[in-house]
Amino acid sequence: MAHSSIRVYVHIVWTTKYRERLLIEETRAKARNHILSNASYKQIALEALAMQPEHVHALVSLSRSQSMEDVVKLMKGDPLTG
Repeated sequence: MAHSSIRVYVHIVWTTKYRERLLIEETRAKARNHILSNASYKQIALEALAMQPEHVHALVSLSRSQSMEDVVKLMKGDPLTG
């Protein structure tokens, strides 16, 4: 019997309120570091991350035990509490 493998990728986009251009250079760097460390700490497979002044794109690979809802909540939450 052949074995199969499935990978589920989710493209997540966050925007600032009213799409204000708040993610300027310094803020963007802090937000990027927060998202990267948060994903690592919570064992989220963050495949790609791109940021613009008014929005963020993240490409996440889900494991068998992760749901889209749970991953988005974990990524947006506090890095220590989830």
